[in-house]
Amino acid sequence: MDSRKNFDKLNSAFRSSLVLWEDPKQKEYVQLIIRRDFLRSEADDIGIMYHKLFGTLLLGIEREVLYYTKLGLMIEYYQKAINQGEKVDPSELEQYVKEHTQGNESKLNDLFGRVLKS
Repeated sequence: MDSRKNFDKLNSAFRSSLVLWEDPKQKEYVQLIIRRDFLRSEADDIGIMYHKLFGTLLLGIEREVLYYTKLGLMIEYYQKAINQGEKVDPSELEQYVKEHTQGNESKLNDLFGRVLKS
């Protein structure tokens, strides 16, 4: 995937077109738009390759981080209850952990979706 060669081919085809440019700035502007679109397409291809290579590994890391975050929140909840002399209600504990990890789970689901798509 030699992007420079591909871009040069595209650019040479553009130069050989029958369009007569009245203003040199207009020609430069169109060339820049074509280059921008080409680079965006190439960036998307690189992003897909990145997720194919590292997506599974990143997903595993994120799962572990989420797991240990939940454990830390459970310890925090238990410690607060013990310090206040209260009993721990399992449903309240679950709700507490769920509230604090909701954003992380959505991030994990987004990452998981990208890994599956690629």
